[in-house]
Amino acid sequence: MSEKVFPYIIRNVHLDNWKLSDSELKATDELRLSSGFAFEKSVDANFIKCLSRLAISKNNGDFIAVDLSCIFEIEQQTFESMFSEDRKSFTIPKNFCQYMASIAEGASRGVITAKLDGTELEQFVLPPINLTKTITTDAEFKL
Repeated sequence: MSEKVFPYIIRNVHLDNWKLSDSELKATDELRLSSGFAFEKSVDANFIKCLSRLAISKNNGDFIAVDLSCIFEIEQQTFESMFSEDRKSFTIPKNFCQYMASIAEGASRGVITAKLDGTELEQFVLPPINLTKTITTDAEFKL
């Protein structure tokens, strides 16, 4: 079965927050990776915003954190197709949420790579994130 195509343009990628608590990382430090994604629908335009948070924690606090937002302009007909018939709800299918999150997550990885370039942490490698396990439902909005 083929999946629906969602024509879009990335209108903006914005680094909302960058945090590096300290640059010292010991081999014995236990690290934990966490990620989170949220979606917002624009009220007056064909835009969907994907908010992304990628954080690496050590010793019960964020060691590295990136908050990033990506704004996607969705083709008009496709955007309209996400409204219910009575226009009382708006649904972004989970596969498109996963797709937008993969772009935001990739951008976050790029931020981390660029910010750590030339530091002792530049060899730091982030493990992959399985977005099919992270985002398991459609994003639904009651209007």
